Amino acid sequence: MAPAALPALAEILALELRLQDPAVRADAAAVGALLMPDFFEIGSSGTLEDRAAIVGRLQDEARAGGFVPPTVTDATLRPLPGGLVALTYTTSRPTPDGPPRRVLRTSVWANDGGKWRMAFHQGTVAATG
Repeated sequence: MAPAALPALAEILALELRLQDPAVRADAAAVGALLMPDFFEIGSSGTLEDRAAIVGRLQDEARAGGFVPPTVTDATLRPLPGGLVALTYTTSRPTPDGPPRRVLRTSVWANDGGKWRMAFHQGTVAATG
């Protein structure tokens, strides 16, 4: 079997941004369809979370309301060994008392039976200055 063709930046970024959509975040099945079964994340808070924890947290945030998707800039897609791709980008959200909070993000995406699904995500708070 030939390896899957690498996706375009626009395709993977669109999938990534679905996870910022409050309606998707509220729907465990929709979030689950975007994540590999063994997905894990190292959040910008420094916590390590598995797929179940992320699905639950996104649902909780959606139920609480008030979620505002961040501004996304500097998106780049890079091929990785094994047919994986890494999406890197920066998010920015306003803060009440200072400069926007910027987070450097990386997501690793895998082709799972013809569908691109996220296998790993990490957010690192950007240095200020």
